[in-house]
Amino acid sequence: MNFKMKTTQVVDVGGFIAVVIGLIFVGLELRQNTDAVKAQTIQEVQRDVREHLLLGGELFDIRSIPASDRTEAQQRKVRTHWLVAMRSFENQWYHYDRGFLDPEIFEGYARHLYIQLGNDTERSWWEARRDLGFFHPGFVDYVENSLLTEMQSLNWSRLAE
Repeated sequence: MNFKMKTTQVVDVGGFIAVVIGLIFVGLELRQNTDAVKAQTIQEVQRDVREHLLLGGELFDIRSIPASDRTEAQQRKVRTHWLVAMRSFENQWYHYDRGFLDPEIFEGYARHLYIQLGNDTERSWWEARRDLGFFHPGFVDYVENSLLTEMQSLNWSRLAE
């Protein structure tokens, strides 16, 4: 009976060790997966920014025209471009909020958004849409209560000039 009891204890200890090793393996796999997702997120965000800049060439010329002097087609292009840009910023915030975009990287994008919102036309566009459900409530809260407040306290307004 004593031999049977020792065998059972050895099997129990072996099972426990196997479970611990399995949990360590799962933990390592999760860490590697998280790192891969973060790297993929950075690539996606960079692609969005690159596409935004490539599409913006003509729009930079249009934006230099006072809004009152633009044609309806030019106004539509600017509005569409701004919607796409804000969606891109919202996507960046979403990844940052979920921990998939490092704060140091996101901070640069946030500063760019702050500069964009320093433009009267774009600020008016944002103010007209922020409460209409176009954007994630968390993103709206971030822009209004974190980004603008923080950037104003750091005097980032000089960058918007």
